[in-house]
Order: sequence, then C-alpha cells, then structure tokens
Amino acid sequence: MARPGPLVGLGILGALMLRRGAPQARAAILARFHIEAQRWLGMDERSLTVQRLVSDYTRAWQWLEVPTVGNMPDWCGLWALEIVREAMGLPAWPLGLFKAPLPLHPWGAWYGSVGDIKDVASQRGMLVSSPEPGDLYALGSTHVGLVRSVSDGTMTTYDGNWSNAVGSRTTTTADKQFYRWLL
Repeated sequence: MARPGPLVGLGILGALMLRRGAPQARAAILARFHIEAQRWLGMDERSLTVQRLVSDYTRAWQWLEVPTVGNMPDWCGLWALEIVREAMGLPAWPLGLFKAPLPLHPWGAWYGSVGDIKDVASQRGMLVSSPEPGDLYALGSTHVGLVRSVSDGTMTTYDGNWSNAVGSRTTTTADKQFYRWLL
C-alpha cells in the first residue's frame, strides 16, 4: 500500500491562514485531518507504511537499533504528529532534518516521546480542559492519540500503535489530557 500523504490543498498557505485564525482554514484542515487519519486505519506494524514511518524517525534521531516487526519502539506519538502534518498540508519531514525546527507545525518538530509531545504542547499553551474533534489526547505518560468525535463524556479516537495497529475506539474523556493544535 502506498504511503499516505497530504492531499493537494491548503499547504503552507493554509498553515499561515490557520495561524491567523481563518475559520475557512480551520474547517478545511479539520476535514483533511479526518481523511488522513482514516487512510491509516487498519495498518499495523507489518505494514510497510508504518515500518517506514518508524524507520525514518529512528534514523533521524540516530537510534542504534533498526526497528523490525516485534521490535518496534512506541509509535503512537510519531503517528499522531504525522497526521497533524498531513492535515495541514505541510511538506514531508526531510530525512535527517526531523530535529530541525518546522515553524508552521504546531509542535515545531517531530517528536515521538509522549513526554516530549506533552511538554512542548504545554509550553505552547495547547492544554485545554475539554476535547474537540482534532485535538490530541494523552493517556498518562504512555499513549497519545487524536480525538475523532465527542459526545456526552465519551469520545471516539484515532490511535496509532493501539494493539500494534492504527485503529479507532470509543472511550471516556475522564483521566486524559487534551491539547488543541487546531485553533
């Protein structure tokens, strides 16, 4: 299966419009967010797409072990920030430059660690008390995912690396932290 990529659309101009609060940009990016996340549904660690995502990240951060099926680092955060990048129509992360600043991306760089993702989001003022579709959520210090929809104290999510695959599930909104990147 081909690697999912950003749809032709708003791209960098859309990211700039979003930064300025243009409601049309927000609606278009939220629609793309759902399309991009759904493209990945059902992919697991045996998928070449997931393997490439994790492999590109580990090489960029110069990890010694090359990931293989059964030996994959946690990749929920990698996947979540990749969906944000794709939804915004930003260019692909250039191999070797994952650590370089990417000013238009809400996190500014590609992080894989749940702790790093939460720290950067908190520093950038993204923490919110109740979720909306598109938000990133954190389950303690072990998992991050993306909010698909919210209704009466429950939410449906998009999750990378949930049971070693990309999936969607319904869960309570209690005991989670929420980070709004789509303003």
